Amino acid sequence: MGNQYTAKWTREEDQKAIEMLKSGHTLIEVARELGRTPSAAWHRNQRVWHIHKNKLPRRVGEVKIDKRDLERLYHKEGLSTVEIARIYNTTHNTIRRKMKKFGIPTRTVSEAQKIRVKTGKWRSPTQDVGHTKEAREKMSASKIVYHISKEELYDLYWNKGLLIKEIAKLYHCGSMTIIQRMRKYNIPSKSKKERMNMPKVKQKIKKARMKQVFPTQHTEPELVFEEICKKYNIPLHYVGDGSLWIGKKKPLNPDFIEANGRKICVEIMGDYWHSPILNFKIKESRTLPYRKRYYKKYGWKPIFIWESDLRRDDAEQFVLNELKKNGVVAEGRLK
Repeated sequence: MGNQYTAKWTREEDQKAIEMLKSGHTLIEVARELGRTPSAAWHRNQRVWHIHKNKLPRRVGEVKIDKRDLERLYHKEGLSTVEIARIYNTTHNTIRRKMKKFGIPTRTVSEAQKIRVKTGKWRSPTQDVGHTKEAREKMSASKIVYHISKEELYDLYWNKGLLIKEIAKLYHCGSMTIIQRMRKYNIPSKSKKERMNMPKVKQKIKKARMKQVFPTQHTEPELVFEEICKKYNIPLHYVGDGSLWIGKKKPLNPDFIEANGRKICVEIMGDYWHSPILNFKIKESRTLPYRKRYYKKYGWKPIFIWESDLRRDDAEQFVLNELKKNGVVAEGRLK
């Protein structure tokens, strides 16, 4: 029939529903018979059928259920309230109200799960499945955490400065396991200020902030330069996304670096952003002389390619000549 929420009602369905309602059936029974939801049947009755809109016929009298039968079905046979409700053609809420009235205790979730497994109504995905050698080794390794001493955990956390996540990885367990063990040993956790001052955390925060400030996508001139490098197999790779910073105080982020380990970097200079002639409000740190001095201070050999040079007709030859002058040529050739 399609989706029971959205499928259109057919004329045959309407006729059958009207006949059932007139003969004393409830909307829930109509919905079950037609494979619809009760709410869908209710809305259809309000708009189309118009059968007992204000007062739908209900069952005559209360559902008769004996206490002993209910106890037998629920506790001895292990049926759920939903299954018992199907036997008596009623809802599981009615069964639960009856149980409360008779003082019949309900099962816990754990007890219900055990009964479902025992009766074969539920099977664990790992049931009757043998573990691989690697899985057994991992499970054995995870037990190591139970032997970690207070002194060892304190030393890793406070003296060696490891993060909880790193300690958990070391012992093949979850972070929450380490936190619980620290609470058990009364090992104090670091304050927010202390955590923020940890070198590893500082580095993560710095990288996150840099990614927010600087674009992670190539600019058009950078893409042109990168295409030239790929075409002529020049060993330079892109780091302009903030993955590499040179220097300590006010570090600089080059656009490309030499891939063979030599400290050679390339900057693609925007005509407006790096030129004091076009940009009167330019900061000194953006100018070519400043950046050239800064890179050399930290032992790097910088190569600067201007945006306008990449727009020339002979841009490829110009770039190849500039790189060759600074000792960077295609791989496989002499440098």
